[in-house]
Amino acid sequence: MTVYGSNGTALPLGSQPPETTARTQTITGLTGGASYGFSIKAKTAAAGFGAESAKVTTTIQPVTDRLTITSAKWKAGDFRVIGTGSVVGSTVTVYRVTSTGAIGAVIPGAVATVTAAAPPGIGDFSIRLRNGAAPAQNPARIYVKSSNGGVAGPFTVANG
Repeated sequence: MTVYGSNGTALPLGSQPPETTARTQTITGLTGGASYGFSIKAKTAAAGFGAESAKVTTTIQPVTDRLTITSAKWKAGDFRVIGTGSVVGSTVTVYRVTSTGAIGAVIPGAVATVTAAAPPGIGDFSIRLRNGAAPAQNPARIYVKSSNGGVAGPFTVANG
């Protein structure tokens, strides 16, 4: 297998996967958001390598962090969302859910930073809006999005 960078040139030999008889190949060390091309050559014991296949190009999807919403509650003058995130220091923002189930408008002020927690690799976030900062009505369902691309939801907001 040959791996090509976004400029169309083959990556250095040291970054190429080893020869294998496996039908699938895992390639590590690629950059999320970058485009790469891939081709293969068949090899037989008698004839050696055949012609290189046509190149297939794809863009590697970036890896995002993981978010969970563990609790979301609303009552007049008090709105609270609690959850976890896998990237400490990322910023999470709360959004309303549209009538079609998509991510809608930001809930003003509903932003927090994921802080370190136990066990390692997991962080916590807590958002609390009070009095005039809290939504006037229960937002019903919410999404939470991270500055690192993670999304959790839709999640139903409880009264209370």
